[in-house]
Amino acid sequence: EQRMASHPEWMELALWGDEPAAMLTMIPCALHIQGHGVFQSGFYYALTTDPAHRGRGIAPRLMANAAERRIGRGMDCLLGVPDTGSLFTYYHRVDRHRTAFYTRILLTTREAFDGCPGIPPERVDAEEYRAIREEYLAGRTYLSWDADAVDFQREICRQGGGDLYRFPGKRTGCAAAQYTEDGTLLLNELLAPEEELAACLSGLLE
Repeated sequence: EQRMASHPEWMELALWGDEPAAMLTMIPCALHIQGHGVFQSGFYYALTTDPAHRGRGIAPRLMANAAERRIGRGMDCLLGVPDTGSLFTYYHRVDRHRTAFYTRILLTTREAFDGCPGIPPERVDAEEYRAIREEYLAGRTYLSWDADAVDFQREICRQGGGDLYRFPGKRTGCAAAQYTEDGTLLLNELLAPEEELAACLSGLLE
């Protein structure tokens, strides 16, 4: 969180009287849409309302204010990745702008990788991870991040016992991963050839 404090321009804060009531972080990124160009964007992160102030419509107004101040003034659109099913409904309801969702879900168990030789992951710094990621996703529809945002992701992963990794397979892949206290693997991102996904996951689980 100390790193975030060095980017006050990323922060949006709502007050109820003199009390902080809600906040969100708007991380700058770029949306690359295949065949349509690159759009400067803001990524909603850590939208939260103080429990004492919930139910007053503060968060939707905070999001609307962020959109009004930023779209057309250096940003073309705002993006977010809801992490629970209820948040998909929430964002669709409160966002006054066009809303679209895309997600890919892979459900599996540790037993599914028994006997699968893993590709050992190698820790990398933010710059190398960003370079691998940009090369891997070039020509597709994707989000790109600046070095500060990737470094912040690395700090989050390291707080959870993980890191940013590369996989030296047929084509160099990468992953941002962390672990829960019970050893559950949490993947923020995994980029690898389809035929090597299982081997990369196995390497992270070893």
